[in-house]
Amino acid sequence: MSGRVGILAEFNYEDLELWYPYYRLQEEGYDTFTIGPEKGKTYNSKHGYPCKAEEGIDNVKAEELAALIIPGGFAPDYWRRDKRFLDLVKAIYQSATKGVIPLGEEEFPQGQFAHDMVIVSM
Repeated sequence: MSGRVGILAEFNYEDLELWYPYYRLQEEGYDTFTIGPEKGKTYNSKHGYPCKAEEGIDNVKAEELAALIIPGGFAPDYWRRDKRFLDLVKAIYQSATKGVIPLGEEEFPQGQFAHDMVIVSM
């Protein structure tokens, strides 16, 4: 497998919902990277684990992503109030090959953790 997978990062993200897919997808050959409101800024999780944004939201385009991971925690509450994040998520869902339910031959699987539906449903 290959492709770029973006993982959203913001204050109070749910630790395992960011770090588990980050490293697991790397093991499968994907280029994973974190996306924050500001590139280079460090965002702490609910339990204090730091995550430095490898890219800023303004530099990420939906068509460059194989997938987008939206961790839970309190972070989705910030993203749902930021048009830049909503636009990225909307672009992923409007793509013909990404973010579609139910699964079919040409559809890309998607899923959310717990409160992530807050941002996906916007």
